[in-house]
Amino acid sequence: MKGKVLPLTNYGIFLDRDGTLIEDRGHIGSPEDIQIFRDTIPALRLLQNYFTLFIVTNQPGIARGIITREQVENVNRCLISRFAEYGIQIQNVYYCPHDRTERCKCIKPNPYFLHEAASKYGVDLKGSFVIGDHPRFNSVSVTVTGILHSQRSEYFVL
Repeated sequence: MKGKVLPLTNYGIFLDRDGTLIEDRGHIGSPEDIQIFRDTIPALRLLQNYFTLFIVTNQPGIARGIITREQVENVNRCLISRFAEYGIQIQNVYYCPHDRTERCKCIKPNPYFLHEAASKYGVDLKGSFVIGDHPRFNSVSVTVTGILHSQRSEYFVL
C-alpha cells in the first residue's frame, strides 16, 4: 500500500501529547496554538518503522469547563494531519476528559487506553513503550517500559 507505513512488529509506542510531542501551553483549544518540537518529526518517522504510534493525553480542561471536547478533538485532528504531511501515521489518539479528582479509570497513569489499543489493534504491551515528560505517565501499571524526557525549547516550523 503506497503511503501507508506498516511497523515491523505489533508493539506500540504510547506518546504523551503536551510537553512530549508539542509544547505544553496549558489547555490548548485551537490548532493555531500547536507548537511541534523540532525533533518530534524525525523521531516519529524513525519509531513508526518499528512500532505502531498512539497518543494518550489527559485533558482535564474539559472537566473544568476551560475547553470543550470538540476543541480537543479539533486540535488532535490537526496534529494528526500535520504529522501525516510528513508521512507519519498515528494509529489513534486517546484522551481522558476527566479531572484527576474524579478518579476515573482512563486518566494516566492508569493503563486503560493501553489495554484498549491492545484489544482493538492487537498491540503486544510487553514489548511496548510509553514516552512522556512526566514520571506519572511513565509508571503505568502494566508491563510497558516508560521513557522520561525533558522538555525542549526548539520547535519544528511547519
